Amino acid sequence: MHELVASGLGSRGPLAYSLSAGRGFAAFGTDDPMMRPFEKYPINHHLSQILERPMITGAIRFGRAMLDASSFGGDEPTSTGSPPLLRRLGDSWSVRATAMPVTGIEVQGSYARVASPEQREGFGLDQHKRSASARFISADGGRYLLGEWARTVERDHGRNENVFAYESALIEGAATIRTVSVALRLEQTERPEEERLSDPFRVPRPAADLGISGVTRWRTATLALTLPSPTSGPIRGYPFIEVERASARARDARSVFDAESFYRTGSPWMLTAGARLRFGPLHARMGRYGAAVPAGPAIRALGIADGDPTSHHH
Repeated sequence: MHELVASGLGSRGPLAYSLSAGRGFAAFGTDDPMMRPFEKYPINHHLSQILERPMITGAIRFGRAMLDASSFGGDEPTSTGSPPLLRRLGDSWSVRATAMPVTGIEVQGSYARVASPEQREGFGLDQHKRSASARFISADGGRYLLGEWARTVERDHGRNENVFAYESALIEGAATIRTVSVALRLEQTERPEEERLSDPFRVPRPAADLGISGVTRWRTATLALTLPSPTSGPIRGYPFIEVERASARARDARSVFDAESFYRTGSPWMLTAGARLRFGPLHARMGRYGAAVPAGPAIRALGIADGDPTSHHH
């Protein structure tokens, strides 16, 4: 299960507050890529969000400023149906501050300490995570821009020293002209190369911290085109096509894993085509709850028809 969260909200004068609980996103980083104008997820997905965790999140909002914090279990799911370890609930935490200086512009900074995400029993490396971003969306959702930076440091708490670090920078934007949407994403992200199974495109789960054989620096440029739905009504399909050019290089010459030899090219092309199906109204945001959800429209490039009720209002 990706997300199932219940929230209770209240207010006292200009102060709004909420408490949310369930399985979902910790208060960290940017929106889940599912609510952004690309079908292909960015490489930094697990650096910029903390997802699919049992969590409790409290949030307060005063005017144009918000603060939310989460307590959750650090163990990352090993499969789509893997249940969390109840004894690990509360061993990790995160906090996020958000400000909206003017309508349509949002900036956030986050910090998290995640206990042993890769080792379910809790004996692996911890992660110290940072994120900062700025986001713009026009009043009708037709123009969108996001810039984000994230850094994850893996730390050996037994020896009290940092072991690995991965950094990411991303900028993406989208514009809708009448009924056609165009989106562009540029990304540079460092990812660990883990021990491979007999199928070289699969790694063991849970991953072993000692099985990291190198760090690859990925650079990608992705262009997406979304067309209007040929049908109207509650069920719609929005055809799309995405073209991506990637570059993969070892960050350190001592890396055992050689991305160029493995992929047989240093700059692969990827082409994705399909249709995004929709039923009912679209959520404007994903990864925020209660008082921490800013007001604003959904991104039109996701496939929004005129008159769709997609805005959050508080």
